[in-house]
Amino acid sequence: MNCSYRSLWNDSTGTFVAVSENASSAGKKTSSGVNAVGIGTRFTLQALAVAVMLACGANALAQPTGGVVAAGAATISTGATSTTINQSTQNAIINWQSFNIATGQSVQFVQPNNSSVALNRVLGADPSNILGSLSANGKVFLVNPNGILFGQGASVNVGGLLASTLNITNSDFLAGNHTFSGNGTGTVLNQGSLNADGGYVALLGANVSNQGTISAQLGSVVLAAGSVMTLDVAGDGLLNIAVNEGAVNALVQNGGLIHADGGQVLLTTQAAGSLLPNAVNNTGVIQAQTLVTGANGSIMLMGGMQSGTVNVGGTLDASAPNGGDGGFIETSAAHVTVANDAKVTTLAGAGKTGTWLIDPTDYTVGAGGDITGAALGTNLDLTNVILQSGAGTVGTLGNVNVNDPVSWTAPTTLTLDAVNDVNINAAVTGINGSVAATAGHDVNVAAATKTTTGNLTFTAVNDVAISAATTVITGNMTAVAGKNVTVSAASTITTGDMIFRADNDGTGPGVAAGTVAITCGSNCLTITTGNLSIRFNPANYTSTGAEIIAYGLNLTGAGVLDAKAWVFGQGDNKMYDGTTAATVSGLKPDALGTPPPAALGVVSNANFDTKHVGTSKPITYNSTFNDAVYDLFAPFGTAVGSYLTRADILVRPLTVSAVTDSRAYNGTTSSVGVPTSLGLQLGDTLNGPLTQAYASKDVMGPLGSTLVATGPYTVTDGNGGGNYTVTVNTAPGTITPAPLTITANDAAKVYGQTATLAPTAFTTTALVNGETVGSVTEVSPGTVATAPVAGSPYAITPSAATGGTFTPGNYTIGYVNGALTITPAPLTITANDASKTYGQTLVLPDTAFTTTGLVNGDAVTSVPETSAGTVASAVVVGSPYAITPGAATGTYDAGNYTVSYVDGKLYVLPVVVPPVVVVPGVVVPPAVVVPPDVLVPPDVVVTPDTPLELPVVKPPIGPNAWPPVVVLPLIPPVLQTLTPPVLAPVPTPIPVAVAPKPEQVEPVIQPEPQRYVAPIRPRKQDRN
Repeated sequence: MNCSYRSLWNDSTGTFVAVSENASSAGKKTSSGVNAVGIGTRFTLQALAVAVMLACGANALAQPTGGVVAAGAATISTGATSTTINQSTQNAIINWQSFNIATGQSVQFVQPNNSSVALNRVLGADPSNILGSLSANGKVFLVNPNGILFGQGASVNVGGLLASTLNITNSDFLAGNHTFSGNGTGTVLNQGSLNADGGYVALLGANVSNQGTISAQLGSVVLAAGSVMTLDVAGDGLLNIAVNEGAVNALVQNGGLIHADGGQVLLTTQAAGSLLPNAVNNTGVIQAQTLVTGANGSIMLMGGMQSGTVNVGGTLDASAPNGGDGGFIETSAAHVTVANDAKVTTLAGAGKTGTWLIDPTDYTVGAGGDITGAALGTNLDLTNVILQSGAGTVGTLGNVNVNDPVSWTAPTTLTLDAVNDVNINAAVTGINGSVAATAGHDVNVAAATKTTTGNLTFTAVNDVAISAATTVITGNMTAVAGKNVTVSAASTITTGDMIFRADNDGTGPGVAAGTVAITCGSNCLTITTGNLSIRFNPANYTSTGAEIIAYGLNLTGAGVLDAKAWVFGQGDNKMYDGTTAATVSGLKPDALGTPPPAALGVVSNANFDTKHVGTSKPITYNSTFNDAVYDLFAPFGTAVGSYLTRADILVRPLTVSAVTDSRAYNGTTSSVGVPTSLGLQLGDTLNGPLTQAYASKDVMGPLGSTLVATGPYTVTDGNGGGNYTVTVNTAPGTITPAPLTITANDAAKVYGQTATLAPTAFTTTALVNGETVGSVTEVSPGTVATAPVAGSPYAITPSAATGGTFTPGNYTIGYVNGALTITPAPLTITANDASKTYGQTLVLPDTAFTTTGLVNGDAVTSVPETSAGTVASAVVVGSPYAITPGAATGTYDAGNYTVSYVDGKLYVLPVVVPPVVVVPGVVVPPAVVVPPDVLVPPDVVVTPDTPLELPVVKPPIGPNAWPPVVVLPLIPPVLQTLTPPVLAPVPTPIPVAVAPKPEQVEPVIQPEPQRYVAPIRPRKQDRN
């Protein structure tokens, strides 16, 4: 591909085009039209530069590469010269590294149906160059922020095509939310042939240009520039688009052919509120003719209303050459310029000619203006034209000015519609057409205005001033002003009526404005056949006759004067009642209070224009009024017998009132009362809950609480609630204290202890709404250490509840005592241990004891003790004997104690006897008890018949333990060691000889003196 280019001017398209560097230039010719050199030149060259970059900025590959299915299901098959995408889901997303189609190459999408959409997104850095064939039975989206070129020779045949440098998210696409956005500067340029009959072709980006052919019969063609756009397919299958955000120097231009018969064509950079410069240029042909089936076409070139420009050149064709009515064409922007050679047509040979709307902020017909008079006249022969100015930016007036003569011959209408003034400063001649001027302020006719078989109509919210000649051959001339009509130049009608209406807003009678002033002199109004109809607001009803006579002096010809003064029905104000019903009770007097000398007649069907609140609202009504001098006021064009007056609908008060309620405290502001409403009219809805609540949850005393309707309240009345003033009234209420029981917890202590009553030792009954009591003061006489058991249980008295989340004043508190129980203290009285020698009688003293557990200084002074071992005969064998205490007395109160007596021990010790020798058959005197192995009774006779075993007594333990006693048997001697308690005197162990058998007992050998001797009966095991 040769990437060396130069730019040449193309006469047929009116733009620069990229050609081979070897091509010759004929130069650009000069046009005689408005802005001949300036129509979008800067934007056009910018787009051209980008287009050349697209053509050679990347080495175009033969086919798309790197395709990956990101959503949906599709397969990609690549051949030598073709790529086929088989899509099996309704929507699919394919991400490509590049998407190019070289000359002679083709890409085909095979889709489930014609509503299927394949989104192809290019992730690589190069623009897309489509030079071959692209086809699909459904719709194909191609998104490449680097730019898209459909080059010469490119052929696209699809159910729908969207080519965009703006991106769309996968989620939006799959959800059917076709919002595209981006800040890329890439251009979308078509130099080939794009076809989507019955569907749509949409080229989106910051710069969009068509230099080729685009066709979408019965469909839509959209070329849109901006940074954020939203597309929507309407129910009729046509494509709607909104440019949500503009782009710097956004440009849409057409220098080729766009064909959408029976459909619509939209070229737009119009972003709401955008101040960025933008332009729409047309130098080519845009055709959206009416089809034989009757489907009209529409063409719209829309620039930004703040700083946008629409440059109209070439041809815009929404005509109906084959039957039906002509279509609609709109060219709207802050500035709309029309080239002298521009052709705009909506002609219908067999139907009604359509309309071309030009809608800027200000508009001037004239050389150096927005359109020349010649260009306007030429196109008025092809279409009805509306020049409509709107409120624009600072520095614009919203005027429509005719500063160039305009003439045409077709039976079409030139409408001059200004938000401010219409100024006719140059002659306007419609041979067979009509002129209609409508102004939000004044209409000023300062140049001759003429029609042969049409009408001249001048309507103003304020004044109509005719200071130049007006001529109507066949037709009517009408001047209707909300205030005054002034005619200061001759006016002529051959056949037709001359109609002047002042005070058309119906504000009379007797106001400063509302007059018809004919100051051109006598006989300056010529009517050959027809009427001079004048309706005016008289200064007062006493001068009416003179004013009517004066009008007759201005009329010449065979015309008939029909001049009457307005009288106005007396509309009565009313309060809003949800209906349009009105009352007209008579006729209004003039400013002096003088009633008109006329009767209203029977009134019927009196209704306000709406049911809603407003001042000076129109009332339409019917009446049988008929008078030769006065006419009952009706706006121009109102049907005979129908009239208008004005009155106010006043705001209706609507009150929502709480109702009195009474209840016990429950910790909330709830109320079961249902507020009442007063004033709501039938058909309206009061919104908001009819519930009420106390302003405070706390007890305020009888009728001391305030009840408030919950709200907020609004009214659905079709007027945003404006028909009402809503007032919310309060009501008194009562919250009585709730019963609350606080019970001190029971407690217990042992006599002698001091009890501390915790402030949290209580229970509550009937606290509401989760409230809590923090602490309670509790007292009891039983808490002191000296409180006796005899007074138990003692009362625990609660009082002075506080803390927590409750408020004492919200409750009637009942305190319930708890019980403090005192239990006797444990007292242990233990008898002291004692000892005595066998044969002694022991007297136990009543003070031989110890105590454990006495408190408060209590004392036990006497404890009687008894023991079986105190008698002299108490033997050693029974020792130790229990010493049993009891019946303690002293300074203590036995009731305060649980007394436990613990026995002591009385040990009986053996007496000391001299040593003896044990001989068989000899009686041994009382001997020492040698526990635990030997029991020696007082008298023991050792005989062969002595029992084989003697009882065994354990020796005592403790401080009085006996010393060891050694017992030695005779045959064989066995030494046994015992440990008796230590007693005084301490005996010396005595060896004792023990015979293995009774009959063999030998005398005991006493090896040492002072040993205790005891006869020992041999043990059983020793005998065996």
